[in-house]
Amino acid sequence: MRPAHHRQACAVMALVAALVIPYGASASDARNLYRAVEMKGDSTCSTFVAARDEGRRGDNRRVNEYADWMAGYLTANSVFVPDTYDILGSSDMNAVLLWLENYCKQNPLNTFAAAAEAVTAALYPKRTRNSPKQ
Repeated sequence: MRPAHHRQACAVMALVAALVIPYGASASDARNLYRAVEMKGDSTCSTFVAARDEGRRGDNRRVNEYADWMAGYLTANSVFVPDTYDILGSSDMNAVLLWLENYCKQNPLNTFAAAAEAVTAALYPKRTRNSPKQ
């Protein structure tokens, strides 16, 4: 698959995931301010930390919802941010979830969307800028 088609396929997959997983609505305005598409219910950092704890006890339902949402967020970032092939760079989802957990433990009242924005900012300098040579 050519890189442009691959990026389009990733965008389509992220869109399908967003439609399948139950989320709220989003909006933006002329000043480029936006409201992130969030999971239904309480999606603060403290609920993410609680979901991670539930996952450690064998109930992965809620933590998987957060991980799926985050995967879509990161994919959209890779698709739409210029000069970015893969926002993860040499990182992986497990490292991202651990980073988010540490951030959220220190900022329990922040929204999960704010945590996602923070981890993306941290990942950005080490992102993969170009497709690997095949």
